[in-house]
Amino acid sequence: MNKKIIAGLLSAAAVGTFWACGSGSINEPDAMTDGIVSMQFNSPTDADTTKARKINENLIIPAKEACKADINCYAANQRFVDSGDQLPVASSSSEAPVGGNSSMFAPRSSSSRAIGTGTLPTSSESGDDPGQEIPASSASKTEITGLGTCATTTGAKEANKGDQIQFLFTANPDRKNEIAQMQLAGRVVFDWNYGTGTGTAVNAAKSSLATFATSGDPGVSVTVSMGDEISIVPCDIHINGAPITCTCTSPETSVDFTATPDVTWTAACTTDAAFMPLTYEWDGAPGEATFTKTFTTAQDGYVPTLKVGNQDNTLTTVTTCTKVKTTKGAEFTFEKSDTKVRLPAGESNVVLDLPATWHNGTEGTCTLRCDGANQPIVITVGAESSKADYSATLSIPVAKTINKSSLVIGLDVSADCQISY
Repeated sequence: MNKKIIAGLLSAAAVGTFWACGSGSINEPDAMTDGIVSMQFNSPTDADTTKARKINENLIIPAKEACKADINCYAANQRFVDSGDQLPVASSSSEAPVGGNSSMFAPRSSSSRAIGTGTLPTSSESGDDPGQEIPASSASKTEITGLGTCATTTGAKEANKGDQIQFLFTANPDRKNEIAQMQLAGRVVFDWNYGTGTGTAVNAAKSSLATFATSGDPGVSVTVSMGDEISIVPCDIHINGAPITCTCTSPETSVDFTATPDVTWTAACTTDAAFMPLTYEWDGAPGEATFTKTFTTAQDGYVPTLKVGNQDNTLTTVTTCTKVKTTKGAEFTFEKSDTKVRLPAGESNVVLDLPATWHNGTEGTCTLRCDGANQPIVITVGAESSKADYSATLSIPVAKTINKSSLVIGLDVSADCQISY
């Protein structure tokens, strides 16, 4: 006798290849079945019984465990995974499966539809499989929003012409369980629209790989039909054309905003001459190649958001702008010579307010000395850096040590620093 056994296992959670078993066969899943394994056995022999036992031990049981650990696989196959169903290992005269729901092993005619194969039941069987419904026409569905979101599988929002990109629909938390149950009942349909790109039609929450030959916003979306509801979900992606290269710098790295509230950045960008001029957007507002921000609060490290575009639909987000630390007043103050102040690693905004006559005038240079780190130290002030030493020194102008002058001192390690003659 023939028995149609629906294993209901996603191939990603099961195995990469399937067994071929004597008088039985295991068919590989296709895109429409989404990995459902269908097995047909004819008049099982003793050898088939032994092979069925091996399939239970080496394929079905491990695949069930793997599927249960995968949320998408489990949602699609919960009914089978939670059951005790396995291949029957009794003699050919036995009608009872080993454990679980015997209805899954009931004989079916060749015109029956296996779950997930996409074949509709015949009119005489339409009442035998109440869990599978013929999808309603999209014209009769109610269009809704808030069902979920769509993004690239990597999270990237920009790509280049010719890149291969895959998209993923993610259900909103308040609809996730409902959608999983509807998927289990075969009542969720995904229809991918790749816009100006090319891809393969797949009925799954994850699209096929898509490629885009033209730059701009390609208009990718996925239409999700669920029961009597339908939602068109846009996928956020921008395809860039001719590349843009940029640097983004500021002369400041740490400022006391009460003394220097304005900080300026400059972008130096290039692209193919045929696609000039460039456009600039700083912190979401149109601008030019330079950008000035006025600070009124202290910030540990501020980096402006810069996007640069050209006439080939390229829109590049620049992530290399100089980070600027702002403080309310000085972090550290030097008021006497040869008095040590502990400075942290990194850049510190200091105020030097030594007596005006401490160096017998304001001409010439004095010494900034840092030690006490138990390892070599490198001091950096502006474009000048000291040699690495346990007691590192760097010359600074005497005029910078009086009248509450501001100075940014950079250290590669925390150290005790002082101003010396």
